[in-house]
Amino acid sequence: MKSHERIKLSERIRLLERENALLRKERDFFRQTPTLAQGLKGETLIAKLTGGVLTGYKDPHDVTVTSGARLEVKYSHINAPNKSKTRRWNWHSVLGMSNNKKYDYLVLVGEKDPRYDDQYPAELDCVFFLVPRSDVDHIKTGKDIAINTNLATVWAPKSLALSRHLVKAADGFTNLLDTAAVPSADGNAG
Repeated sequence: MKSHERIKLSERIRLLERENALLRKERDFFRQTPTLAQGLKGETLIAKLTGGVLTGYKDPHDVTVTSGARLEVKYSHINAPNKSKTRRWNWHSVLGMSNNKKYDYLVLVGEKDPRYDDQYPAELDCVFFLVPRSDVDHIKTGKDIAINTNLATVWAPKSLALSRHLVKAADGFTNLLDTAAVPSADGNAG
């Protein structure tokens, strides 16, 4: 190997080591703040699925779609309450930590539970619920929303109300948002 090739390789190794150090730092940050990482995962997924634009951190909503509709996105892993066989999704602070979120639709994203794959749309990577803001108060408990991953066994009134907002197909999701009447400042569609 010629000396100029060694110099090029050494420089390349130095750059890769620097990039690796930065990526490790970023990974460690997200490991220490899993809720933030989860949120970004959901927001990025919804922006890509809808063709929407991500807003900034701490903005009153997460994604704006072409119709102008404002989306708040919450992502949930599958949770096992009290180590039972029942699994559920839990979405926290759906109105924001200080009840300061302003949005037209709440998009709840949940990881698929492989035991109930037949209950979820096959073409979608996750389970989605698209909830108009006007319905959020009817399905939340305190600041949170939860539902079992086995949708066939849902019986609680708030869970039944949420299950009616299950997104059944990717195109239905994007078509609904494209044609959505965005509520005006007074809360009426306009």
